[in-house]
Order: sequence, then structure tokens, then C-alpha cells
Amino acid sequence: MKRVFALALVLLTLAACGKGEALPAASPTQVPETSSAETRMVSEPVAADFYASATDVCGGELYTIADGALCRWDGALLEPLFELDSLSEVKKIAVAEEGVWLECVREGESLPVLELRSYDGELLTEIDLSGLEFVQTWGMLGDLEAGGGLVFADCIENIFVYTADGELKGSVETERNGAEGIALTGAGLTVMQSGVDYTNCYDIDLETLETGKPYRLGRAMRLIYSGGGVYDFVAVDRDALGLWSVECGSGKVEPILLLRDIGLSFEGGFIPYVLGEDDFMLRPVGIGVPMHCFMGDEERPVRQVIRLESLGSVPDLSRYAASFNASNKDYYVEVTDLSSTIPNIDDRLKDLSTRLAAGDGPDIVCFNGLDPAPYGRAGALLDLYELIDSDPELSREELIALGAFESGDKLWSLAPCFTVSTCVGLESVVGDGLGWTLEDFFALYDSLEAGQKMIATISPLIFVENTLDGVLPELVDYETASCCFTDGRFEEYLRLASGLETADETDWDSYDARFASGEIVLNEQVLRNIYDLAALEEYYGQALTPIGWPSFDGSCGSRLLITSDMGIVSSGNTTAAWEFLHFILSDEKTQAELSLEAIPISRAVVEEQLRESGSCSDTMSRLLDGLTHKDSAGSTLSQIVLEEAAAYFAGAKSVEDVCTIIQDRAETYISEQFG
Repeated sequence: MKRVFALALVLLTLAACGKGEALPAASPTQVPETSSAETRMVSEPVAADFYASATDVCGGELYTIADGALCRWDGALLEPLFELDSLSEVKKIAVAEEGVWLECVREGESLPVLELRSYDGELLTEIDLSGLEFVQTWGMLGDLEAGGGLVFADCIENIFVYTADGELKGSVETERNGAEGIALTGAGLTVMQSGVDYTNCYDIDLETLETGKPYRLGRAMRLIYSGGGVYDFVAVDRDALGLWSVECGSGKVEPILLLRDIGLSFEGGFIPYVLGEDDFMLRPVGIGVPMHCFMGDEERPVRQVIRLESLGSVPDLSRYAASFNASNKDYYVEVTDLSSTIPNIDDRLKDLSTRLAAGDGPDIVCFNGLDPAPYGRAGALLDLYELIDSDPELSREELIALGAFESGDKLWSLAPCFTVSTCVGLESVVGDGLGWTLEDFFALYDSLEAGQKMIATISPLIFVENTLDGVLPELVDYETASCCFTDGRFEEYLRLASGLETADETDWDSYDARFASGEIVLNEQVLRNIYDLAALEEYYGQALTPIGWPSFDGSCGSRLLITSDMGIVSSGNTTAAWEFLHFILSDEKTQAELSLEAIPISRAVVEEQLRESGSCSDTMSRLLDGLTHKDSAGSTLSQIVLEEAAAYFAGAKSVEDVCTIIQDRAETYISEQFG
């Protein structure tokens, strides 16, 4: 009962944080779970050696725009067919027996035309699209398909059908939105229409242009595509988790491949191309490197599902899951972004806490930077220190910045990588220390000459917001569930902050020059990888110190920033969950890939980068070892302090009254959560 009661308190705490034939009416349907789908084995996807934009398939060969030419790819070599020198842009292509249809914009023009070219580039037919209202409004077609001597120019509300010699055969009215597609299938031209939780399709006869009876697909889909003569047509599901075959008329769907099984992750979605039986190309939406996938005959082994739920949108989670799923034979991770189905954060927190209290939560929670301590103290999370210490293949020494993740002496969550929020100053001005006391900060502030600024934009409240991470640990003891805001230290802290002159930077054009000259003392920065500090020094031409914000004890003033921090739910499959966390924390390839855009948590990877980073390696090494706090902006305790401090800075309350109120509110909160 105590654990259930404690979890109920978590609810209260975290909630304070911060026109053919009409189609069948939509009705709720039971959408099959992706975890129930079984697909055959896929050999490791092979990345093509080219970037592709507009792409299509005909006769089992891939045609794409690459390097300013229309090219054909036979599975091994990319062969240029003809140059596109006279065109400023090719928006779409549709390949057919009679040639290649290009929706293109010619040099000096703004609206596209349709060109039919032979495979050696000869212009055979051109169709003026400027008279179409949709093209006038949007500057392009919604979709383009070609086959059977016809080309289909999709304008969403109307599909215009032309012959290969450019004559208008007719048009078909449709009721769709811009996210729904068309595909040539064995039944004609198949048109997709969807609602919140369903997808309907109907077929248009290519001879009469009459529409057939609509049918519902067995799963809600995002878009439909040609089946390449192997399937009636294929579709990508709403979450872009995999590729599915669809049967015309019945709407029966079967999984072909799931991204989780082949170690791929397309954050912006993907477009599939069927090259042949068991042969597929998957291209990222937009411009990207296509991935070639071959199917095998062996069935995928049944693997246990690891349920990972995120309290916010963290696209990298799908990438982590894909890497793990591609290499693990026993488990696979399915990621659910709770924000996609529950938009309000308070509602998400309430939903998660309710399910955790009932023992029906996920195996892993991604806190998206929110404080996991209330969940951990309530017994809903495992202490990751215990798992690390009992793991023969991992130790605390192999991971960096663990202290910044701690709550008391517990480790409720970890992230595979992070960034660092700091203030840098010229070493000649602030010295080479990585932290400073409040007294040091204000001594320098008081010594500034006329025209100098401590920081570009500042106010008493902004100062408190940025320094609380280094102040609260001295005032709050989570182990004894106590706090002390009335012993004089916090009062003096607020008095010092109130003496700051509010500054709002407006002259950003000269900012860099004024910082380099010492006119502006501190420059707020986020170090996104090991090399950022060296890049800043090169830019400003001087030695810099990441001194951060001041604190009571003068400890490291920089803060750890995270979004992908994860905790293991005590009532879930803890063995499987730890296998996943162990993988992303220690897998050398995964950690090396993360280092391109963040600071990995693997000490081995970081030390290798430090050896390559040059002049700032010693400073960065000291900084990473010195990190003791993570950014807690938005935490309940921070909000309590800021709400009451604002009244003092506005002159509405005395500093003594404000500290007493903060003490009462904080004491109640801490007692309820950690007592």
C-alpha cells in the first residue's frame, strides 16, 4: 500500500512540472500490434553508394535523380542515362515502358511541366500543368504515377489522366487530404483515403476511369506504393515501423519487413521500392542514402518484447532500438512516444503513474530530462548502480559523469550521451577554474568597468534560475527528507541576486567582438561534442574556460543536459531492460556513432576523442570528470523557488517572508516525496 500511495503522490508532484463513391464511415478498429507481426529474416541492409531524391522502379530496376542526371541502378552499379542541364528542379519521376515522366521546373520558370523522355533523354511529350488550380496554389503535383500508356497527375481533389502523347483522357474526383497517395496495381489505379484510425482504398478502372467499391485495410497505413508486380501494392504503417503487403479488394495486410528486425531507423519516414521478390530498396523521405534489403527464407525467431515508453519526443530512441534489435536474438525493443497519443504532459505523467501503480507499466521509461527521483523513491525504478556493480562486463569506471545523474546516492536513470550547458569566459579574465563561488562571481561583477557586462542577458530571476542546480544540493538532503532555506545562506543568495542589474542584449551583430575584447565577460554555450570547446577557441582566437555558473561551494559550474535518460521499471522485465541499457551504454559502435552529435557516456570512446581533440583535451577531461549536476529546469522544487523568489524581486514580499514560504512549501514536498 505504501508503494501505491507513493506513486499516487508522484502524480501530484510531476503534474505540477511543468468525389467518387462515398467511403465507409470511420469506426474504431482493433489495429494489430506490431509486436505480433512475424517477418522472414533480412540480410544486413546494404547502404547504396549514392544519394537519391526523386526515385521510381520499373522492371525491377531503380531509377533516380543523382548528381544532376537521371540514373539507373541495377543493384550494383549506378548508370547515368541523361543529364538534366536544362532543368532547375525535378520534383517527381514516374518510369514506364514508354519512357520516363518528369515533373520538372525548367530554367527561368516557376511552375512545373510534365515531360516524357526516352531512356536516352529525348523529349517525346510535354504537358502544361499551369492551368491546374492545385499546381498554381502549391507549385507541384500531389503525386505522379505512370503505366499502361497513361500518366496520372494527382491533384488530391482530382486525378488528371493523360495519354503518352499528352492528350487528356479524363479526370476522376476524389475526397482525400494531402497525405494520402495513389499507386498503380493489378486492379487499376488504387486510391487511398484514411481517417484517425483506419485506411480505406478503392480502385479506378484504367479504361473507363470508373471507381470501384471501397474496402478497408486490415491496418491503418500512412501511404501506399506500387507492389512492383510482386504484390498488389505495399504500404507503410502510421508509425513508419515497417513495410506491409496489401491485397486489392479484400484489404488483407501481411508484414513484409519491420525496421526493428533489420536495424534501420528512418526518423522522417521512408519510401519503399519493390525491385523483385524478396528484394527491396528503402529510401529516407527527402534526400538520403537508400538501403538495399534482401529477404531470406528463414522465419524470424520469436523474441521477447522490451517496452520502452518516452515521456516526450526523442527521435534518437528509435535509432538506439534499431541498433539493438539488429544484433540481439532474444529481445527487441519497441518504442512508444507517449506525446503522440497524449499531447498534454500532465496527462502523460498521470497515465504513466497510474499504470506503474497497477503494475502495468513499460519495462523502460525515457524521462526526457524530467526528474526520475520521485518514481525511484516510490519503488517504481531500479537503482542502476546495483545493476552496474553486478555486471561482470561493465563497471562505474567505464562510464563518465555518473555523479551528475545521481539523486542522493541512487542512480535512477542514465543516458547513452549528453551535452553540457556552460558559460565560457576568456581565461585571461576568469582564470582556468571550472567553477566558482557566489562570492567570486559577485566580486568580479562589482569590479566591472563602465560599459562592461557580466553576461549579455540577465536579471535577478534569470540568475536564480540558472544557478539553482548548484545551490539546492547544499540546502536539500533527500536522504533525511529535509531542507533548510531559513538559516541565512539562501537569504544572502537572494539578496546578492537582487543586486544584479537587468540587462537585455539587443546588439547581437557586435556580440562576438565585444566578448572577444572582454567587454562581455560570460558567453552562454552548449558543448555538443568533445571538439566544441576547441572550435570556440579557434573562432575567438583566445584560450577559453568553461567556468559555468557560480554555486555555494564553488564546484563545477557546468550542467549536464539530457533528453534520452532512461530508467528501468522494477515491475517490468528487468533482465531484458538491462540488456538493452547495457548495450547502448557500452557498445563501441553505437557509442562512436553518438559522438558525432553529442558526448558519449563511454569513457573509452571519450578518451579516444580527447586524444584527437588537441589543445583543449585537458580542460575537457577535467570538465567531464567534474560534472556533478544535471540541468533541473522545470523540476517541482525549482518551480517552487522561482515562484516565490519572483515576489521578492518584484518588491511584493520581504526576503525573510519569501524564504519562510519556500521552506514550508519545499519541506512539505520533500517530506511527501522522499520521507
